[in-house]
Amino acid sequence: MKNCLTILLIGFWCLTGTAQNQFSKEFDIISRSGFDSPGKFIKSADQGYAFVVTGTSNGLQVVKTDSLANVEWSTELSGNYYFGSILEKSTGGYWIFTSKLDTNFSYFQTLFSLDSLGNMEWSNSYTDPNQWGAAAEVIELNNSLLLIGDIYDTITNKKHFAVTKSDLNGNVLWQKRYGDTMYIEARDALKLNDNEILLTGIDWWWNTANLLKIDSSGNIIWHKNYVDTAYYDLEPLVIDTCANGDILMAGRRSYATWDIMAMRLDASGNFIWGSQYIDNWSDDEAYGIHENNDGSIILTTEPESFSGNSSQTALLKTDSLGNMQWLRLILPEEQSFPFGSLKNYDDGITILGIRGAWGIDTGKVYMMRTSSTFETTCNQLDVTVIEEDFNVVTLDHTQVSTFTFYQPNIVVQSPYAITSNYYCSGVGISEQIMQSESLFHPNPTEGAIFFNEVFDEIIVTNNLGQIERYFKNTNTIDLSALGSGTYFIEIRDGSSRLINRVILK
Repeated sequence: MKNCLTILLIGFWCLTGTAQNQFSKEFDIISRSGFDSPGKFIKSADQGYAFVVTGTSNGLQVVKTDSLANVEWSTELSGNYYFGSILEKSTGGYWIFTSKLDTNFSYFQTLFSLDSLGNMEWSNSYTDPNQWGAAAEVIELNNSLLLIGDIYDTITNKKHFAVTKSDLNGNVLWQKRYGDTMYIEARDALKLNDNEILLTGIDWWWNTANLLKIDSSGNIIWHKNYVDTAYYDLEPLVIDTCANGDILMAGRRSYATWDIMAMRLDASGNFIWGSQYIDNWSDDEAYGIHENNDGSIILTTEPESFSGNSSQTALLKTDSLGNMQWLRLILPEEQSFPFGSLKNYDDGITILGIRGAWGIDTGKVYMMRTSSTFETTCNQLDVTVIEEDFNVVTLDHTQVSTFTFYQPNIVVQSPYAITSNYYCSGVGISEQIMQSESLFHPNPTEGAIFFNEVFDEIIVTNNLGQIERYFKNTNTIDLSALGSGTYFIEIRDGSSRLINRVILK
């Protein structure tokens, strides 16, 4: 196991420690974006988080954090893996269920057992040259494990839902396949309170969503597809349940347009409603869906519609009937990609994803927790899309400065305002990474601060991340009207951004 110091926490690139424990943090872990290499994360028993992501060398990075995303330990599982899933053991420690790529491009399900500090105890690969297995989820149930995914039969050229039951040492007890006449890929699974299991995926033969419910012995309770609905071609990437037992699925339209789609079903899998969002022939997807306490629904999405075919992260809120209420871009000035989201006890969600430069399919892993109203402490932009003319986008803020979308055919009707939610305040940013002290003096100061040159923007925030002063095109500022204490100066000049503390006497 690697010591936790080997993952340098670059810091709170945004505000942390506010009400409801909002935070935004970035880790010095490079991961890939894209549908074939997602990350998974869970809430741990100690109210912290644990996540697994695919690194650029295809190994798995497993990280455990506290409730504010401070790293406690990290482990690297070297090899060629994708689709990693993580589950905390009932006895402490973690299960990692993944797919291992072989040298001949076949793939086999693999299970890792880690102790509570991330040390690997053992691993087991389930190999059969005639059956290639992809992993979706691992579920612990009645002193055993259910390894859920799909199996590709190289003889029949069919793919099926597959569930393998093993003991807690990874020994196979039984394996069952479902949908033998189809070509089904598993996407997500969920254990219900009655120990029954929901499996969701897509049948590529008919391009239709599939939902399977089984009991703890693997017996089919029901198996549904939605070919008779207008939303039959949903490729469901995630699944969750509502307080009344209804089922939510979300993902993307699998045929032609690749738009964000969601579907609501009753507890028996019967269709209630479906909805499609941002219909503009771009690669838009949902990686999280949750019911809020007021019955509304929040989706964590990756729309490329606003960024010239590069990924972005956005929250999309609907009413209980799936009608869109608002869309909020997170980190609108850069490329980002969400791996998924978890619902918080106070409403709000926690998001895991990556962020990086435009046009690059790798980035650094970040974790972000929103407020109960889905406000973030980072850059965000509320967007109203006029469906009749998709080239017109309204930003719900007053004019202070100008924002340019990366997709040139989208017209911005009104720019956004500078608010405390726009700037990612640098509380706790590692001074090993960002040093700006040499750019200004004196520090400490009684109010006047002098910079070595004229900078485009200088933002001063307090220790709660709230903006106290904002300056443009200057090399001197005066903070004497502020109370004494510690503040943070963010310097923006072109594409450069530096942050450091300043003490006001």
